[in-house]
Amino acid sequence: MTFVSRIFLLLLCFTTTISFAAEKQISFATFIKGKSLASGYFSFYHDKKQGKVYLQIDKFDQEFLFQSSLPQTKQVVKPNKIKMPPGSPIGG
Repeated sequence: MTFVSRIFLLLLCFTTTISFAAEKQISFATFIKGKSLASGYFSFYHDKKQGKVYLQIDKFDQEFLFQSSLPQTKQVVKPNKIKMPPGSPIGG
């Protein structure tokens, strides 16, 4: 790695750190305003406007597994076609 590359990398890291540190901190009450709460073992807040879910973790002394997606399947569910006899009240 050349000297110029090292200086560039150092400047990039420094400016990134400064930009994250400059973000304004907001309170928890302000953050959850407008989000719906779903209580459970791990409660979460749903932001319908942005389509995001925020998991509230308050059990830091316990291990847990978290899966952020649903399994995909190629199985297609087809609706039942029930044939009614002619003249029945719901069609036929």
